[in-house]
Amino acid sequence: MLKAKAAQTADFPDGIPECGADALRFGLLAYTVQGRDVNLDIKRVVGYRQFCNKIWNAFKFSLTYLTTAGFDPCTVDPRLILQNPHAQSRDEWILSRLNSTIEETGAALQSYLFGVATSALHQFFLYDLCDVYLELVKPVFTNTSADNQGRVRVTQAVLYTVMEVYLRLSHPFMPYLTEELYQRLALALHTRTAASASPAESIMISSYPQPCPEWSSSVAESRMTLLKSVVNGARSVRTEYKVPNHVKADFYYSCSDADTRSAVALQAEDFCTLAKGSCLRALDPSDGVPPGCCIKVVSENLSLLVDLTGVIDAVVETQRLQKERERLLPLIDSYRRKMGAADYESKVPDAVRVTNSEKVAGYEAELEATLKALSIFEAMK
Repeated sequence: MLKAKAAQTADFPDGIPECGADALRFGLLAYTVQGRDVNLDIKRVVGYRQFCNKIWNAFKFSLTYLTTAGFDPCTVDPRLILQNPHAQSRDEWILSRLNSTIEETGAALQSYLFGVATSALHQFFLYDLCDVYLELVKPVFTNTSADNQGRVRVTQAVLYTVMEVYLRLSHPFMPYLTEELYQRLALALHTRTAASASPAESIMISSYPQPCPEWSSSVAESRMTLLKSVVNGARSVRTEYKVPNHVKADFYYSCSDADTRSAVALQAEDFCTLAKGSCLRALDPSDGVPPGCCIKVVSENLSLLVDLTGVIDAVVETQRLQKERERLLPLIDSYRRKMGAADYESKVPDAVRVTNSEKVAGYEAELEATLKALSIFEAMK
């Protein structure tokens, strides 16, 4: 007993964190991919406790927009949502991703692959719903104009469907949290859910979600994949040129492929939301780079441009880049002279030579980017 207490004190000097039954249950199920023996890492369970908190906060956020006057979940037919003319590409995408998660989770449960099921639920909620869709719908709900009400209603229906289905889908893995949120969802909307095949007083006796073929859309998913790559390009540019997150910049894109051009144009509003842009406009491939713009190649037929005029101080940025250039040039020269020595190949170990080559390549890439940026800001001055 004393030995066990000493070991526990050594491993957990501040005590074992409180995680809750659902986080522990989800964590243990996630471990089943490793076989029968579990080397439990309490930090991983703490991570799943934070995941449970994320689910709670996301539902709290959603209820803020689902409890507005005029929305009645009893009128929602999940199979017909996307037939509404106000449905957007992002709505098609999130329902398609939800359908894929239902299929993957159901197949994993049938095969007793609980770790695969927990991974599918975790990935969908964090990286599809929270990181993308919930961010994209915020501007929809904050736009109170009369001509936007159709989109608001569709977004409410989609958001309600995703949340309600996800609760039932994850209930076997997190029974306490999902039951509590299921009851709160019903109470807040003053009705039992219409999305279940047979509305139930408890999530424990509600039907388990089944795939909905009407939601599956490979086109919507490929569009979102394209949008994410363009957004990543925009974020890379903002990081590279030190553009503050609170500053909205003008973006342009040049594309030689008609389908890609159409897909980007269709999601321009969503791009501006995720990339913190004020606009996204198309340029003809034959057009040159507008003054004050830097360019980011997204793919072989798509380039993104950002107008830095007035966004950052060209004089200050030029001075910073000049200092960066003066820092890099001696470093590269030093390594080049060292690597050019007559006895370098024979005296220097292979591992060191590989490391030196990688360092030089990295410094030269930094220098190239610095000189490119410097030319842009010199022109802006």
